Amino acid sequence: MFQSFFPIFSLILLFFSYLKAVPVIKNHNFLQYDPYLFLSNYDYPLPGSSDSIEYIVIVATNDFHGNLVPMTEIYAENQYLKVSGLTLLSSYLDALAEEWQGNLLWLDAGDQFQGSIESNSFGGEPIIKFLNSKKKILKIATLGNHDFDFGFGNLTQRLTESHFDHLVANINNIYNDKPVSFPNTFLSKIYEVAGLKIGII
Repeated sequence: MFQSFFPIFSLILLFFSYLKAVPVIKNHNFLQYDPYLFLSNYDYPLPGSSDSIEYIVIVATNDFHGNLVPMTEIYAENQYLKVSGLTLLSSYLDALAEEWQGNLLWLDAGDQFQGSIESNSFGGEPIIKFLNSKKKILKIATLGNHDFDFGFGNLTQRLTESHFDHLVANINNIYNDKPVSFPNTFLSKIYEVAGLKIGII
């Protein structure tokens, strides 16, 4: 799977991987973790800026695999935790967007569509509709190997429907070894977040 490497000219404050990460709280016992803690309980600086530094938040997600609804995971004996699902993800994103506004960047590393009956039945269209609904958040994605599972025609349709960029630099045509041209995709691009220029390859 293509991995995004990007130079960041700012302080990265927050990293999520499929929202299985928990807020980092000093002296906090994970086994007593409350899954409904509000996101602002992390130990990082609150939004703001100074003459010398501008804070931004980068949210990183990967491998949605069409999980529209939550799954239950066991994290201790007789202890269960609801993870993933678009309702949970949406709540986190909305909280971050309200708190950080234009200082928020969302990067997704692909494998969005395939994996659940709900998403598979529509070729991943529900995932694109969800991503498009987060209009207040600057988001950039790439493609994973499973995003090709429904064929090139379906992938082309999903990319055409996307209201956000995809960065794809390592998918070449087998006949001429040149980058494959998909709708709404780029080899690299520079974005501006809170006045800071961020290059993503």
